[in-house]
Amino acid sequence: MDDSELCRILDIHRTTLYKWRKKNWIPFYQIGRNIKYDLDEVLEFAKSLN
Repeated sequence: MDDSELCRILDIHRTTLYKWRKKNWIPFYQIGRNIKYDLDEVLEFAKSLN
């Protein structure tokens, strides 16, 4: 999953996603210049926000 898909699912702005990623709050994988997210890991992260 890429940035735009994740922002749509979590209903957050892209800037918020960048800040979370910079602080290592959200799990992500960087492959070269591409950033990808695992949906299951992101959903676990989202549950921890509540």
